[in-house]
Amino acid sequence: MSRKQGRTCAAAVLAAVLAASTARTATLAPRGVVLARGGWFALRAPRGLKTLDLRRAKLVPIQEIEIAVPQDAQRIRPRILAVNKGTAPAEGILIRYDFALQIAPRADRKKAAWAVPFMMDEWRIPRLLPGESKAVPLDPEILRQTLSRLKAAGFEAERLRFHAMLAPRPGDDRPLQTVSGEIGFKP
Repeated sequence: MSRKQGRTCAAAVLAAVLAASTARTATLAPRGVVLARGGWFALRAPRGLKTLDLRRAKLVPIQEIEIAVPQDAQRIRPRILAVNKGTAPAEGILIRYDFALQIAPRADRKKAAWAVPFMMDEWRIPRLLPGESKAVPLDPEILRQTLSRLKAAGFEAERLRFHAMLAPRPGDDRPLQTVSGEIGFKP
């Protein structure tokens, strides 16, 4: 074998190894848009403001929330992160989500159970470039009304949970992915 043929053969072997490695990595790495948990946040007004001005409020991460009055429920926000891990822009992303409460009778809090979701909605992201991420705020505006009704019926909320998923599309070959998060209410 000549020197030129040896280099050509080595180059062919190297190309085959790289192609196999790239194919294996491509099947292991997630493609396209994926969801990541962002956690729970509370809106905090800057010092000196008597009312909550949403334009100047900051989101602060929280683990538990104390809701003294149902109006305080408007201050909590769960967030998820939509990340485009693909190599092409993603368009028309639809995220569906719901909220559910774990409730218990006020007289016996040991009998807590998860209720059916009280709100279901969806959020659209028009376009995500490769490597770009977007924090999606999921707004539980109906929570305040739900807590008021529960209180009037003699029940208390123990925990709040959300579930979110990317809506499947025709031709999608990625597995279905959901994310969820819970937060407890302080007594």
